[in-house]
Amino acid sequence: MGRPKEEVRLADGRTMIEHVIAALSVLEAPIHLSCSATPSPYLLSLGLPFIKDSELFAGPLFALVRALEDSDADRILVVCCDQPRLQSDMLQALLAISADNVPTVLSDTLGNRYDPFPCVIPSGLLDNLRAFVAGGGNSPRRWLSCIDCRWFEIHPSLSPSLASFNSEDDLRHCEA
Repeated sequence: MGRPKEEVRLADGRTMIEHVIAALSVLEAPIHLSCSATPSPYLLSLGLPFIKDSELFAGPLFALVRALEDSDADRILVVCCDQPRLQSDMLQALLAISADNVPTVLSDTLGNRYDPFPCVIPSGLLDNLRAFVAGGGNSPRRWLSCIDCRWFEIHPSLSPSLASFNSEDDLRHCEA
């Protein structure tokens, strides 16, 4: 986008990350932001704790390793800052069906898979994830394809709520 996605303001005046935080706030669970080693003044202004990347610009799997290392929880819900249409009830249902040592990822009743995010990752997979990253793996989708996952089916009409906005063109469609 040529600018930090989390700071992109939508038509209602709120940033993309403010939309995501609003969806997460209903869950009554701690919210942590994953960010580079130096959070922007805007991210600092949100007043949330940070999980700083262990490797500068290393990608989402390094951030996920750090999140699992820093968490005392038995599982973490992972969402992206560029998914401003996330719905609290869908995230709550995703958390409700997650259990044991299997990641829970979304799909729809037509068989479309929305991996990798949002998803629920059990803390027991930390060593598996570390080994994948140490072996050169850098794609969350590839990692999830190498392990058993629980696919949580949603109605296809909910798929727009999972859209990620990665370009100005995506943003124009979001606000249309």
